[in-house]
Amino acid sequence: PTASGNWDLYVPFWELAIAQLNDRGTASLITPNKWLTVPYGRALREQVNKKVYEIADFSQIRVFEDAGIFPVVTFMSKSDRGQLKARVFVTIGATLFEQQVSSDFLNEDQNWGLLFSKHSHLLRRIGATTQKLSNVCTVEGAATVAEAYELKALVHELSTSDRQYFMLVNTGTIDRYAHLWGL
Repeated sequence: PTASGNWDLYVPFWELAIAQLNDRGTASLITPNKWLTVPYGRALREQVNKKVYEIADFSQIRVFEDAGIFPVVTFMSKSDRGQLKARVFVTIGATLFEQQVSSDFLNEDQNWGLLFSKHSHLLRRIGATTQKLSNVCTVEGAATVAEAYELKALVHELSTSDRQYFMLVNTGTIDRYAHLWGL
């Protein structure tokens, strides 16, 4: 049931891990951080929202040399522990930031990426009082490889820097806080 939309293989592994737990057991997986915010992770987030008791974010560290992922280590149990600890690591063993919130925090907001911000409570207040981008325009997820080939016929390379055209930003031109298009 948690594998919905354009899901990744680790999603059903979480479902299986939780199903195998006894009442005092703990499950922990290293996964990409994408499931914390993307639409295909919503079903998993809804299923585990009271089961997660710690998430460690290692996305600022190049943990796996040959993999371009932003990993998190998530700990879950069958029972609600009432609290959730979120930690952001800058090196193995050194944290940049740590906070503990009520497990209800996850029920109130579906963007679990807020857990890794020192200003999560402020961001939630801003989000509650402002208009969402999805109310103004259509927000699309990434294209699959098959969809990218369909789009190829519609995309043309221009040598002009005329701003009346849209830039196409692909995964090879995205940095953490900026695009590298045209560099």
